[in-house]
Amino acid sequence: MSGIHYRAATKRTFKQAIVFLLEHEYKLLGSHRVLEMIADDVVELHHEFYREANQVPPGHLVWHGTCDVGHKPPHGQRAEDEPTVTAVLPLVTDDDINEAAKGCPRDKLPRQWSHERDIRRIVRLVKAGLNNPTGRLLLSQAELSLLVNRSISIVRRCIYDHFEKTDELLPIKGYVLDRGSKPTHKGIIVQLYEQGMAPPDIGRATNHGLDAVDRYLKDYERVKVLVGRGLTLAEISQAIGRGLPTVKQYYKLVLNFHPELSDVTQEVGHG
Repeated sequence: MSGIHYRAATKRTFKQAIVFLLEHEYKLLGSHRVLEMIADDVVELHHEFYREANQVPPGHLVWHGTCDVGHKPPHGQRAEDEPTVTAVLPLVTDDDINEAAKGCPRDKLPRQWSHERDIRRIVRLVKAGLNNPTGRLLLSQAELSLLVNRSISIVRRCIYDHFEKTDELLPIKGYVLDRGSKPTHKGIIVQLYEQGMAPPDIGRATNHGLDAVDRYLKDYERVKVLVGRGLTLAEISQAIGRGLPTVKQYYKLVLNFHPELSDVTQEVGHG
């Protein structure tokens, strides 16, 4: 029997359904080849979002998020306009299960034991996203909060505690893309600098480029010098060309590491 009778069935694919939709429902006219290319992209996108079960190991989950493209996003860019990537993340591992089965060791408090487990899981998820074969996935504190079922404040504490213990700043989304007005990244960079770490090493530890590290440290030193000369924060802001909120951030860091300068500031006022 000739196979020609069965060819029609081979045409009823997901891809062909997309082409038909574009042509007949959206009235998208043009090269049929272009429509097929669009359909191919949609099929690939569907495959990326919805992985086959045999491609996702037990305890892992598929997560779609921001892709690190190597530069800071434009100001005001919406989340839906960010470049994205899909990764398979190890949420629960065999080690997690075995550890839970053994229970809390006698030499540790249950709260401490639970906190250390949270830290390890957060570190594992962040690094798995960064090592994603199809592109570096950047996880935010909010996303980590959802993944490990902990509040954002607890996630933040885990990140800080990991840094205090290992001197490694986890490259989460906010640090890498330098978002927000909180001086977390500035504070850690300045702290490492005051501890005597060289800028290239700071860049590696915080996952910041050397130019960014140098810029933060230059501004910090300028603020420190001008505070020592008795300038007010408003005058410093004008002198170095930085906004007053940014100057205030550096000012707090300066007094944290050089409290002796607070006497100078009190004499002239810091308004």
